[in-house]
Amino acid sequence: MPESDLLPQSIRLAPSEIYFSQDSISSLVHVSPHGGGKIPILKALEGILRGVIDVERIVTFDVVRVEGKFFALSGNRRLYIYRTLQKVGFLSSVKVTLYPLELFHMDWLSMKFTTTSEGETVQVRVRDSHYFLRRQEAVLRRYGYGPSTASDSGDEDDITLDLDEEHLSRQRTKIRNKKKIKKSRPNLRAHHAEECSRLRHARRTKLYKAELEKRYDAKKMMKTADREAKRRLFNDLAMAEAESVGRSSNQSINRQDTPRQGGPTKRERTMSRLALKTQRMINCDERVKEPQKKLAETCRLEEEVILCIRYLFVAE
Repeated sequence: MPESDLLPQSIRLAPSEIYFSQDSISSLVHVSPHGGGKIPILKALEGILRGVIDVERIVTFDVVRVEGKFFALSGNRRLYIYRTLQKVGFLSSVKVTLYPLELFHMDWLSMKFTTTSEGETVQVRVRDSHYFLRRQEAVLRRYGYGPSTASDSGDEDDITLDLDEEHLSRQRTKIRNKKKIKKSRPNLRAHHAEECSRLRHARRTKLYKAELEKRYDAKKMMKTADREAKRRLFNDLAMAEAESVGRSSNQSINRQDTPRQGGPTKRERTMSRLALKTQRMINCDERVKEPQKKLAETCRLEEEVILCIRYLFVAE
């Protein structure tokens, strides 16, 4: 293929010969060749009809030829305006830039072409398409290019006023709905705050009950451990006392049992110390937090008592 065939060409085509490549377009269009923002399609259409916007100075768009048909790669919104103006006889052709199909990748073209009607029609993305078309017809009739159904210009003005009134009524409805929402918002916030407060209170109550149950279980375990330790200690003391009584009845009185200077004997002093330690352990008001520590201390005292008793018997 010659290299000249791969270069873009500037040609003029009728808007009806160019097909849309997209299935829908936005309601805003970019018409200024020097940058700037976008304007609504109806405003651009009215500007062209009034002569404020020159069609020849609008930014050109690119087309590509696929199977003998010209498709717009860019400028589908401008093509919509041109087709509308061609229908009313305002223009017959526009200037476009034709690109060879070989310059583009097929995957990119398949993503670009979203039309579902083979480019014949396109949908403008507006909230109310019926209202948009009625406004478009009113703009065309205002400048004498649309299909006139009224007898004079006064009727056309009435149609435009009716459209404006319809639009204003919808705006008033939206404003009323917003006011209702704004008015009911404090009640919704109060209800939401009350619900959150109730949930927080329920959660705190649940956690508090769980903490109380945990403390009650720990206290119950401590009491059970203390009671078991006391029972074992008393049993050991009773057994030791019974053994000491049995041995003393079978043996003679030892020298250690004789009182010194009218005081108690060594056995009596030792037994008094053991009884005092046992009484202190039983009447102790301080409680350790963990039952294991209390049980360990009790076992240690128990072993000490048993060792003292054994020491007495060995000494005898």
